[in-house]
Amino acid sequence: MLSFKKKLYSLFINLYQNLQKSWKYLKIIITLVIWFAIVNFIFHEKDKFLKIFTNSQIEWKWVAISCILLILNIGIEAFKWFLMIKIFYPLISYGTAYRAILTGSASAFITPQKIGDYIGRLFYVTPENRISAIFVTLLDRFAQLGATLIFSVFACYKLQIPFFPFTSLLILITLLFHTFLWTSSQSISYLSSFFKQIQFLKDISIKIPFILQLTTSFLSIIRFSVFLTQYILIFRAFGIQPENLWALCCLTFFIKSFIPSLAFSELGIREGVAIWVFSQYSSVDSVIVFQVTFILFIINTLIPSAMGAWLIKNVKI
Repeated sequence: MLSFKKKLYSLFINLYQNLQKSWKYLKIIITLVIWFAIVNFIFHEKDKFLKIFTNSQIEWKWVAISCILLILNIGIEAFKWFLMIKIFYPLISYGTAYRAILTGSASAFITPQKIGDYIGRLFYVTPENRISAIFVTLLDRFAQLGATLIFSVFACYKLQIPFFPFTSLLILITLLFHTFLWTSSQSISYLSSFFKQIQFLKDISIKIPFILQLTTSFLSIIRFSVFLTQYILIFRAFGIQPENLWALCCLTFFIKSFIPSLAFSELGIREGVAIWVFSQYSSVDSVIVFQVTFILFIINTLIPSAMGAWLIKNVKI
């Protein structure tokens, strides 16, 4: 048994050493794939780009402010991840965490359900801390989903969506979700007694204090508010300010969160969801909804992905 473990360990060491040797080539391949996806997307959507950027009726100052808010958007996400990951990897800096978020955005651009986000962030932590980094990233993303659920509850109330069954079910899910999120160490400890496969997570989760889990949720709410503000500002650039705009945006984010997609192809899904929501609860022109959604996609997905793709070449594994 001991001999088998030694052989398995040697196999992993050899694999890691080979990966280090071939990393410079792997970085080139990953970067090319990401850039190909970005360029391919722009090429196929060039007519939409031209239509929007030649529209003289758009007040571009609001779009510019939304672009500036992208820095804050990524900054909050980096700060959330930094606060948790430094428990396991104290040497990490906030600047490194910021770059990790951008690199994660790039690798997420070409993977289903943004799974690549985990991979991109792992490049910035040492091998012995990567399991912890995956758990921290998962907890971080859960906290962000929790913020979406909270805003969606208020959106349902504002849009007067019938309390039974949808709104009541959403409130119940939100309460259960946050109970699990804020007591993750106790929850995982309990689950690990039934599922031995996740036993290793018990020691990781217990190191994240309750107050930090609350802080992560609070920062996720602030980040969602920034994201929501970006969306509203772009609508304002088109001269659209309906009374329930924030609630319509929240409902769009909520529905989109549960639809599987690839980041570089999700625009068609997101715009479809947005058009459906706005057509149900407002009289906003679907063409404007489409254009606003397209611009938001460029700002919050395309630009960070391009920046992350540029950073990958400097990452050391």
